[in-house]
Amino acid sequence: MILDPELALVHPPELYRTEVYVPQSIVHFFETWSEALNPSGGREVKHTGDGIMASFASAAGAVRCAARIQRELARYWQENTEHPIKVRIGAAAGEPVEHQQDLFGSTVQLAARLCSEAQPEQILVSSVIAELCLGKCLLFQDLGEVSLRGFERPMRVHAVDWPGDAG
Repeated sequence: MILDPELALVHPPELYRTEVYVPQSIVHFFETWSEALNPSGGREVKHTGDGIMASFASAAGAVRCAARIQRELARYWQENTEHPIKVRIGAAAGEPVEHQQDLFGSTVQLAARLCSEAQPEQILVSSVIAELCLGKCLLFQDLGEVSLRGFERPMRVHAVDWPGDAG
């Protein structure tokens, strides 16, 4: 799974000149991420600039973690409108190559491309993830086939109905 926060904020340059400035919205994003990851069976692989890559033992765990993050951030921004962060999430299932605690390969590439394709506050998953979640009380919207950079053929993509998933 790849998370990419989109900061909807511009800070005056003087904030950066005086001291390290970390908006509360960033702090809340990382707290939300930390609280959702472990209960879902996930592990943080690495930070990718301002994004995060994670690995999960199950597809349903990844989807539940992503949905929990989106729901919590949406709830938080309803109450705290200053400096909202909108998160794009992409997830794919497969057999990534692991080397020195990092993951590589087409599964990671697919998750990254799905993340790039996602709109702010959207979770996009591969058809494999959606199929692995059958019977797990998770809802998806089939978006059809989408051409993604680096893949020869279009890939079937699904959007997670995260407001409808309370688990």
